[in-house]
Amino acid sequence: KCKTQTNDKSRVGAYIRDVHQLLIKTKRYYFEHTPREANNLAHMLAREALKKKEEIYLIGRVPEYAERLKEEEQKGEQRRS
Repeated sequence: KCKTQTNDKSRVGAYIRDVHQLLIKTKRYYFEHTPREANNLAHMLAREALKKKEEIYLIGRVPEYAERLKEEEQKGEQRRS
């Protein structure tokens, strides 16, 4: 959606408009898709926000459930090492 100049009316439309404004100021850019499995924390934040029907602004810190997931993932990595 960021690659097209159409007016997006979805829930993420405001973010897409922000990206378009940034692109006006930038000469070189590229978009890269990251699979959900590559970033469990970002996926969990998005899933929880949709489930709770709330907007989350990650200014200063992340929600407590995200901190818990991070700790669990770090423990799992330590066990595998």
